[in-house]
Amino acid sequence: MIIRTAADPHFTRAGAELRHDLHITVPDAALGSTVGVPPDGRLQVTVPPATQPGTVVRITGRGLPRYGQHGRGDLNVRVIVDAPRQFSPPEQRLYEQLRALEQACTQRAGPAAQTAEPGTFAPCPSWALVVCIDLADPRAAIRCA
Repeated sequence: MIIRTAADPHFTRAGAELRHDLHITVPDAALGSTVGVPPDGRLQVTVPPATQPGTVVRITGRGLPRYGQHGRGDLNVRVIVDAPRQFSPPEQRLYEQLRALEQACTQRAGPAAQTAEPGTFAPCPSWALVVCIDLADPRAAIRCA
């Protein structure tokens, strides 16, 4: 007997394992978030702060039943970070301020910043910067102390 299953719009299957691509925003990836998994969102996935694109969050026992065995497979949720395609003026200013803050931290960190792993930023000591952000002021900028 051959059984064929239709493709699911939310999941792919590999044996008893299920895979899902979870699309999140840049702020959710940076700050962390709890997001519902389709189709109904009842299963919540915790995305930790500083999650990188492509990170896989494993949810044990939420896959399919194992054929001829006890238990279930796992649900592997791959994080896809969706960068915005367009910005509102306040968002544009915030991203520009974030870039300025990262550059200022890198300059102040000196050699430690150059040895940091790609895709990471050297921590900026709390005493090194004073950040002033005023969304109501379009000329708002980051000022280094």
